[in-house]
Amino acid sequence: MRFLLPMLLCLAVPPCAVAAQNLLLNPDVEDGVEAPAHWSFSTAWPDKFTGDWGRDAASGKRSLHIVSRTNGMSAYWGQSVTLKPNTNYVLKARTKIVSGRALIYVHNKELNARAYYATAVPSPLAPVFVKPEWVKDARVDSQFASPGQWFTAQLRFHSGAGGDARVSLGSYFLTGEMCFDDIRLEETAD
Repeated sequence: MRFLLPMLLCLAVPPCAVAAQNLLLNPDVEDGVEAPAHWSFSTAWPDKFTGDWGRDAASGKRSLHIVSRTNGMSAYWGQSVTLKPNTNYVLKARTKIVSGRALIYVHNKELNARAYYATAVPSPLAPVFVKPEWVKDARVDSQFASPGQWFTAQLRFHSGAGGDARVSLGSYFLTGEMCFDDIRLEETAD
């Protein structure tokens, strides 16, 4: 009889929700020696961008920091991941845009999911022009952020065929400065 009660309780209580697994390594960008482990910085114009292991963090002591000195190119911090096919995901990053325009996106040969964030500086009326072939079959979001304030940038997308993909966070064709921290890529039900 004394074993029956615990067994009945196990059957009566629903299982606890399991926390979603973050697919990114070093998501808080605290690990590393001279650069953040598992993250790489890339741009076609390295003389116009600075990508460093910043000390302005949403939590902890470090962030992914970018300074752009041109409107003519982009630069990104990135990491490769493997996505399950036909799965919904959400990419979230604590983001601080001092100025400029940030782009968070997940991409491979068949996937091109993007979310743009910009400050209302220098002009909230300046349009974002993107060539249609760059975003064919893509989900594109665009939002404004308060300059210099940490907020959560978010991108929801469906993986399609899945496979190897690249997560990129960076400065998109506008001079400026921004930081990224506490980055998560997780499966989601919706």
